[in-house]
Amino acid sequence: MTEFLRTLALGLAGALLASVSVAAEFANPELVRISGYSGPAQDPFPAVSDTVLLFNSHTDDRTIPAIQRWAQRVSYNQWSYKGEVAGANNPNAIQGSGNADAQGNFYFFTNQYYPQSLNSAYRGRFDSTTGALTNIQPVLGVSRRQLGWVTMEPVPTADGKLYYGDFQLPNPGQVPNNSKLAVAAKNPDGSFTKLANSDTLLANVNAVSNVVYNGVESPDGLELVFTSLVSMPPGPVAQIYIATRSTRSAPFGVPHTIAAIDALGAVENGGFSADGKRLYFHRVISASDARIYVATR
Repeated sequence: MTEFLRTLALGLAGALLASVSVAAEFANPELVRISGYSGPAQDPFPAVSDTVLLFNSHTDDRTIPAIQRWAQRVSYNQWSYKGEVAGANNPNAIQGSGNADAQGNFYFFTNQYYPQSLNSAYRGRFDSTTGALTNIQPVLGVSRRQLGWVTMEPVPTADGKLYYGDFQLPNPGQVPNNSKLAVAAKNPDGSFTKLANSDTLLANVNAVSNVVYNGVESPDGLELVFTSLVSMPPGPVAQIYIATRSTRSAPFGVPHTIAAIDALGAVENGGFSADGKRLYFHRVISASDARIYVATR
């Protein structure tokens, strides 16, 4: 996602929006160590029951390849790098936000086939032993299939739904000024259909700003973490928010930021551990560097 964030400001505290309450249920953010890997790391997603950490090397620096990568668990904050997700990468394209459910169904964004196919959300089968991705195909049913619109950050849920970002792209090189989250149900043929009440379920989430993305539901379905761009000089700043609800069928409440995470500055793209007790995310260090952190309840 950070290709769009050309001017991220660092060192901001959690009071960017005085009208939004600040949560403290996740605290003590720790740097995640990935042995055998030294490049930029962002968009973390613990997958396959937390045995695998998916991430990528996408930054605002176009000279650094945006590659889907994976690591195996040593401990919650220690991982062993295994290499690229074979089959998910193209040197002439941008790959971002790879996510997988407990069964190894891998979802990711790529602009490899855009605009020819007007699809940017894809999926495949991830082998957690070899790191290979097979049976790659577009995620059908979520794209507008209109030039100037892309589907980003497709994220599966524990009960088979799919959250995704509906992005309207401005001129090349500009920060997007219109993106909202939606949620879809999986059909028997593997395609998806946007829920009829998606806009109602996510009304409070999408009201945070004009640019909302990377919605990730907690394992119990009662929480949603997402990222929003907040306009602050000298440019837009990414913040992680969390929203809660009482049941899986209820709309999410008014979101709030997380104080301990906000204190790190520009942060993006949270992902829950399998038990919901930890939140992985990345901190933007510079235009060419990002690091993965984990916060614990």
